[in-house]
Amino acid sequence: MAEDFNFEAKIYDYVWGSKDYHPEVLALDRIFKKFSVKDILDAGCGTGNHAILLGELGYNVIGVDISEEMVKRAKGKNKWENVKFFVEDIRELNFREEFDATICLGVTIAHMVTDRDMDMFFASIYNALRSEGIFIFNAKNAKRIDESLLNKLRPGEYVNVEDLRIMSLDFVSRDKENPNVLIWEPIWFIKEGSTVDFIRRKIKLRWFYKDEIMSFIKKHNFRVIEVLGDSLTGDTFDETIHSEMYFVLQKSNKV
Repeated sequence: MAEDFNFEAKIYDYVWGSKDYHPEVLALDRIFKKFSVKDILDAGCGTGNHAILLGELGYNVIGVDISEEMVKRAKGKNKWENVKFFVEDIRELNFREEFDATICLGVTIAHMVTDRDMDMFFASIYNALRSEGIFIFNAKNAKRIDESLLNKLRPGEYVNVEDLRIMSLDFVSRDKENPNVLIWEPIWFIKEGSTVDFIRRKIKLRWFYKDEIMSFIKKHNFRVIEVLGDSLTGDTFDETIHSEMYFVLQKSNKV
């Protein structure tokens, strides 16, 4: 995970951050109330959309991201004293039993492209959580990779806001070493006023089988509360139907 994602930070709220985060945050709130959660870590917080809304609900939230630009933009949007943002690598967090819950939502876990990344990440989250702390994250389902979208150039994102135009042409292929790692190679075209720019990116994103995730869960001493399909308000996960897995875990004591 060598990327700093500072380019993506500049367009994040236009391209990906425009969705309504409220339903997901309300679903988190319902879970957190069951477990008397007060202090939350948002691992891979991006520009802070989950963290800020959770702060509005009264939770104490620390958001961390590897991208300095993401954190800068999150701080610029934040108005809550109970919400703080820091630049951190989520595989090497400096927290020890400081949180009642951790969330890691969006495509953050997809950037853990090696098993070593995953082991470091799970160990880092375990250490950050208090006893019986809650860990909520989502991952892409490798059994639902759409082969029709691979190995062809196709239209991607498009945003038209006032003087700003953003669009991408996407090419996605499988990694040779791990076919469940997809290599996303977008070409971004950005027109702001009379200025036109383009940039090419290459980012690896890992999709997982449920059994793979379960092996990391067991190895790092978490227990499964539930696994939901496609959202935190969805049905029980079915690998033949759902494109995403949403895990709700609880930290167990090490044997």
